[in-house]
Amino acid sequence: MSPRASLEQRRLALLARSQQQRQVLAAECAQLQHAADVIDRGLGMFARLRKKPVWIAAAAATLIVIRSGRVLSLLKTGLFAWQTFGLIQSVRKRIGGQRSDSLDDR
Repeated sequence: MSPRASLEQRRLALLARSQQQRQVLAAECAQLQHAADVIDRGLGMFARLRKKPVWIAAAAATLIVIRSGRVLSLLKTGLFAWQTFGLIQSVRKRIGGQRSDSLDDR
């Protein structure tokens, strides 16, 4: 094989290799572009939510309630305790009022 033919063969092999590398690079760039698009959407959503902190608080509260049945159970217990306390206070007021009336009768 002549040196010129050998160089031409090497040139063709290098061209094929560079074409393959371009294809791999294009596929990797497409994956990176998809990831960049997802990040851009997330940052846009974050910017919109940052202007409305009530939505963040509502979402956090929803996640807490959904993910933790314990929180819901604690809220029920707290409500029951609050109602019981109110009932006891009203009974004490009535008993206290009756007691002072009965003391006046003596």
